[in-house]
Amino acid sequence: MLLHNPGNHTILPKMEQPEIRFFTLSEQKRFIAALPDSTAGRALYFILGTGLRVAELSGLRWSDIHGSFFTVVQTIRRNRNYQEDAKTRTFLETTAPKTRAGRRTIPLSSKMQELLALQRRIQLETRLAKGQRWNANDLVFCSDIGTPYEGRNLGRVLHRTLEQAGLEQMGVHALRHTFATRAIESGMDVRTLSEILVHTKIALTLQLYAHSSMETKIKELSKMDAFL
Repeated sequence: MLLHNPGNHTILPKMEQPEIRFFTLSEQKRFIAALPDSTAGRALYFILGTGLRVAELSGLRWSDIHGSFFTVVQTIRRNRNYQEDAKTRTFLETTAPKTRAGRRTIPLSSKMQELLALQRRIQLETRLAKGQRWNANDLVFCSDIGTPYEGRNLGRVLHRTLEQAGLEQMGVHALRHTFATRAIESGMDVRTLSEILVHTKIALTLQLYAHSSMETKIKELSKMDAFL
């Protein structure tokens, strides 16, 4: 038996904060201009305008939208199936948000309302064309037959769009980071942003997004000329 815990004298390595990937304002404009006129394109644009996670976007239903705001009620994500007799290695799982804060109401800007109106009109046309093949899941962003639109599907469209726009490759989550960065730059109250992003503490929001793009730094530093 040990008389003392050797772990008491262990020096733990310092945790490195992962690099936050996001668009500069000029890159964001190039990206938006390159987005395809499709459900996937509108879904990526919607993340830029709301900061939703992919699983939250996949689970968004028309019944969750109420005029100028919507409520996050469910998520849809693909999980690995660990059962030995499973026919497939993964499966889609629909669940409620993990925390009470995750079930939140988010306002819709005028551009996002216009985007949803366009998405609804095009989806109704697609639904009529598919007839009995359509899956009535009430999902806002879905496949051509009404099934959930997954993160990996969005990822493929994102990579093609980035390549077309001549931008560096990054994941879908970078759009959420870009939303948060633009919110900070535009002067959004940090508590409000923290609630939208479902961060448990405001300090986490500041730690992750209290940075500026080079464009913002140049703009702000130019104001110093008045004092020099």
